[in-house]
Amino acid sequence: MEPSTRTSTATATTWPDNTDIGFYRGIIIAAFLTVALPLIEVAVVHLFGIGYTAETMRQAVIILPIHVVNLLLVGVVVSKWGHIHLRSLLWGKLPTWKESFKWGSVGALFGLTSFFKSMNSGYRFDNPEVNLFIFMVLVKVSVLTPLIEEIQDRAVLYAALRKKGRLLAYIVSSVVFTVSHAQSYADLFFRGDMGLSTWQVIGLFLAGLVFAHIYEKTGKLLLCIICHAMINGMEVIGYVAGYVFDV
Repeated sequence: MEPSTRTSTATATTWPDNTDIGFYRGIIIAAFLTVALPLIEVAVVHLFGIGYTAETMRQAVIILPIHVVNLLLVGVVVSKWGHIHLRSLLWGKLPTWKESFKWGSVGALFGLTSFFKSMNSGYRFDNPEVNLFIFMVLVKVSVLTPLIEEIQDRAVLYAALRKKGRLLAYIVSSVVFTVSHAQSYADLFFRGDMGLSTWQVIGLFLAGLVFAHIYEKTGKLLLCIICHAMINGMEVIGYVAGYVFDV
């Protein structure tokens, strides 16, 4: 009986085995990544005199490198403070094609609303600059954003909260994920206004639960990133579909 007890305990304390971050350390790092880094990013964007949402080529050219730097900073913080090896985190447990297709399809279903909305927007690819702009936005929303958010919300926050219970980890990490999408932290903190519709808030919370479920059941962060990337990318794919089918 004694050897069996030791095995059970070891298994419980090493989930997932590539992100065994401490509870308090994880909470502090997650708070820093969720609040401090986005505020710094917003401040830098405003120094260039542009809005935070990429709507023109000039904005995309400025915002994309800022997101790359943000991702690098997230990697440094998680590696140095959280003692999480990113290579092991991302490539240590590679998903199968079947898993990738399954959760990528779930992400596509979640993104259908955005897909149809953008498909019927009348957006057209009239010149090479617009085409490049769309490509840069796709890189931002389908590569950089999922990487940043899944590292901070699943690999750090969820893994830390799970030490106190799976239900707590599911709910709190999904709430934080939802709140972090507020249009303005100032409006959120001082007015209680996220700048999102009720359905958008519900959708974000449900997406957070899905990402948490994927990470809980598989321990593979790449699957969370794939699902997240499909949700975000459906909007851009909708623009392309609207152009191709002349909607």
